[in-house]
Amino acid sequence: PEFMSPEQITAPEDVDARSDIYALGVVLYEMLCARRPYSDDAPRILLHRIVHETPPPFDRPGIPAELERMVFDRMLAKDPADRFSSMKEVHDALAAIAEAQRSGDSIPPPVAVLDSPSARAARVVRLPPAPSPRWPLSMLVVALLAAAGGGAALFAEQRVTDSIDNAAVQALGADATQLGAQLEASLRTTRQRADAVATAPLVRTAIETDAATIADLVTEQQLFTPAPGEILQLFQAHDGRRYSVLRLPTTSEPLAAVPAAGDSRIEAEGHHLRVIVSTAIARPAGDVAGTVTLAAPIDLAAIRARLGGDALQASLDGLAEPIELLPRTDPTIEGIALSVPVAVPAGLAIAPLTLHAVVRPAARGKTLRTMRYASWGFGGLMLLGFVGIGAARSRR
Repeated sequence: PEFMSPEQITAPEDVDARSDIYALGVVLYEMLCARRPYSDDAPRILLHRIVHETPPPFDRPGIPAELERMVFDRMLAKDPADRFSSMKEVHDALAAIAEAQRSGDSIPPPVAVLDSPSARAARVVRLPPAPSPRWPLSMLVVALLAAAGGGAALFAEQRVTDSIDNAAVQALGADATQLGAQLEASLRTTRQRADAVATAPLVRTAIETDAATIADLVTEQQLFTPAPGEILQLFQAHDGRRYSVLRLPTTSEPLAAVPAAGDSRIEAEGHHLRVIVSTAIARPAGDVAGTVTLAAPIDLAAIRARLGGDALQASLDGLAEPIELLPRTDPTIEGIALSVPVAVPAGLAIAPLTLHAVVRPAARGKTLRTMRYASWGFGGLMLLGFVGIGAARSRR
């Protein structure tokens, strides 16, 4: 500290090379006087003296006046502007003084100086002890704060994920309700159309005749016009068995595993669904003369469009084969897999249906996850810096 310039104490941000010139002035002062300009065991008092007090004079005979003025006025000046601006100027000034001494009076030999009391006192000058190494506690504090921030982000991320799950379950539940309503509406409409055919007087009368007569009567009287995808099949009942007598359209495939009169079912047909209902054709006496079986496709366009806004993939399970309602178009996107039961319409003897879906992730969750990783990564770097710098300072 004895070699510090005043500006190093009062304005360390403004220190430049002239501070080194001040330190060299302290060195020259000690070389000439065997003591330093300022000293004190109390650091605060020492720094105050450097800033505010004038250095004591050399108080030694034989020192050239030019050298004394150079040290006091151009090297130990309080204001950096009053000092030499470079070490070259110091060198030139010392060289001029030396040349003047060689041409005239020389500086007395230093023998007497070495034996002087002040020289002996110089040997016991003590520097203040070096400050003990301090660990960069600020880095540890920052690391702990970053770790806490990452924990807070993890907590918030979990809360967001839970809210996303709840919202996704609610949305998927609404889709399942819509799908159940669609199944029930299709079943009701198909049953009404089958009942209309079965109760037509012409059909009840003609069911006892041959197949050709029934086909002619149904076609000529336009009793039934199949909608796209519909299949109508009439059966005669005889000796406890049923015999197919009419199928519209005639080019359609026969219905397999036709349900008994009064029964209904839903089955998969590729990636589509259809409902099949069977209604009894009663004789005037009240017994069963035959059955009308009608198969109709279930329009899933609305439910597919609805699922497209909520999910990445969706399927309906519970039938002989799963029905793909929404194909997975981008397998690289992560999602949340959920399952919701579908209400089965009354009168359908089928297993429980389940709507499976992979819902879209939320951007908020990704943002919080990025914040969590960033906080923990930064905290880890601060912790490594704390340990590394502290260990280096301890060794030094």
